[in-house]
Amino acid sequence: MEKRSKRVAISLTQADYLALSGYAEVMSSNPSAVVGDLLREVLPSMQAVTLAIRAVNSDKEKALVSISRELLQGVSLASSLGASLLQEAASVSKT
Repeated sequence: MEKRSKRVAISLTQADYLALSGYAEVMSSNPSAVVGDLLREVLPSMQAVTLAIRAVNSDKEKALVSISRELLQGVSLASSLGASLLQEAASVSKT
């Protein structure tokens, strides 16, 4: 278990700070907690991008094959979901 949390200082424009503090207020939170929560939500994506960039830097051809495979799987999944949604919409409109 970590002994201490690490701190990172950030600078925001006035507009960004107002948006952040307004959101924190309606969520009954504080700006620091909101930023921490948002960061934890995007960490899996950040880690995936980091791994992908490292793969590209070490072996571009292998990385391209891997990225192409992932892209094709994503397109396949999206097509499948789209077809399911169309079928569901058609059955709802018949009722």
